[in-house]
Amino acid sequence: MKKRISVLPWLGSTDFKFHYDGVIASVGYETRSSFIAKTLKMQSNQKYACAFDNNKVHSYFDNLTWYESQGFLIQEQSETEFSSWCEDLFFRLSEDAGERTVRVVIDISSMTRFRIAALLAAIFDSNGEFDIDFLYAPSRFNPPTDEDEAPIVVCKPVMDKWAGWSMKPDNPSLALFGLGYESDRALGALEYIEPGSVWAFLPTGGDQRYDRALLRANKTFLESVPKSHLFEYGVAEPVECFTKLEALVYGNLESTKPILVPFGPKIFALNCLLVACVYFPSVAVWRVSAGVFAPPQDKLANGQIIGVRVQFGAF
Repeated sequence: MKKRISVLPWLGSTDFKFHYDGVIASVGYETRSSFIAKTLKMQSNQKYACAFDNNKVHSYFDNLTWYESQGFLIQEQSETEFSSWCEDLFFRLSEDAGERTVRVVIDISSMTRFRIAALLAAIFDSNGEFDIDFLYAPSRFNPPTDEDEAPIVVCKPVMDKWAGWSMKPDNPSLALFGLGYESDRALGALEYIEPGSVWAFLPTGGDQRYDRALLRANKTFLESVPKSHLFEYGVAEPVECFTKLEALVYGNLESTKPILVPFGPKIFALNCLLVACVYFPSVAVWRVSAGVFAPPQDKLANGQIIGVRVQFGAF
């Protein structure tokens, strides 16, 4: 069932005076995996912390122990199992709520882009109406390392749901990249897609060291992007970022086949998937990854919590 999507500002801690029908977090190896849950008092009788089945290093067991101590239901899922887990969870939440709108809060900070995509697919396909608070804890600044340039293993739609389908298959592709430190992978994806036009979104995070490092890492890639096709977005301003993305896709939808390639902060990947929801099934969202060749890097939260409220309603 296609849904009407409304993207609204998250009002911060004042939103937590309400009781949630569900809380969804992750047990991962990053220290920041439990930062939001530790910082905010999220009230719910159903609290889930989905654990990864690999890379149990760095802060994984500290996070696992903390979530267990706080009464979260821990369920370990592989990437192949995660979609079914999401579908079952949102079906149950919708059934329990009956005719009422379901309120859920989801921490995407340590989720893979595939898991964020699977969550959106489950919400989009469910029968209920949902108010979802998506939260994200940006990491502290770390300069790029050789580990950010592991080889491409995966270069394809993030999942079949978001593969994109055009009524005008002969239209040229438009590739829209969100940039991060993975400059070689971005260049590789650009060569693989061979789009008719390319656009790029550069994140700015308030830390000038990050902004400078990002420009250095993407110097070669940016030489292939016309200056008029380059946007900046504030990581702490997700609604404004969504609005820019949505307007760009809308303006080119009749003449191109949009492909969104979200490197960089996870909040940008979320916005790409929300745009794909709005224009479903016309917009593709791709995943470009080093897969098992990407070594796990611990990330600490920088202290910010960024959020966006998304209402999924029936037409």
